[in-house]
Amino acid sequence: MKRSPKAYDIHSDRADVLYLVASYDSTIAELGAMLDEMRKVEDKKLIAFYDSKAFVEYQAGRVHVARGDLAQAREAFGRALTEDLSFYMAHAALSGVALAQRDTATAVQEYDLAVQLKGDDPGLRYEYGTLLFLTAKYDAAAEQFAKAIELDPDYAKPYFPLAYIHDGNGRDADALQNYDAFVRRAPATDARLPKAKERLAELRASTAAGGAKE
Repeated sequence: MKRSPKAYDIHSDRADVLYLVASYDSTIAELGAMLDEMRKVEDKKLIAFYDSKAFVEYQAGRVHVARGDLAQAREAFGRALTEDLSFYMAHAALSGVALAQRDTATAVQEYDLAVQLKGDDPGLRYEYGTLLFLTAKYDAAAEQFAKAIELDPDYAKPYFPLAYIHDGNGRDADALQNYDAFVRRAPATDARLPKAKERLAELRASTAAGGAKE
């Protein structure tokens, strides 16, 4: 840093290390120094391209979340969006802040914006579906889980909640199909795996018994 004081990316590298050792105040200081250096470069000369500060502000927001300062986190994520309105991760992060503050309406709204901006991300669809499920919007949640599966059929996570919703709606065939898909794809460490296997066995037994009666 002494040899290349204007190389502001070094501040980012140091911030990463400080964050890993939970030195949050120092992390914020490094990110602030990086932003200052970026602004100095912009002020002193014309640049061929605009180096967006959105991700740096987003990083600062994550640090504020880690330190439990949700108000500062919200402001940092907001500044990220001021830099780049298409920065979907900031919308997702604002959703998390709103949920932590028990503002579920804002949480859903922000995640919906994130998905509108990055609809081809199966992980984002799954997280949005989980939020909708937690707010008892089960049909909307099922749509997001189904879309995540459509985008990446090998992605295990969405199969379980989708199966659970179908199970609750009495759609046994759909529930069985999705529990089976989850069991075949989920890692052995997934805590939901025993429940999925148990329910899958019950549904298979029920289906077999129904067929025998006919």
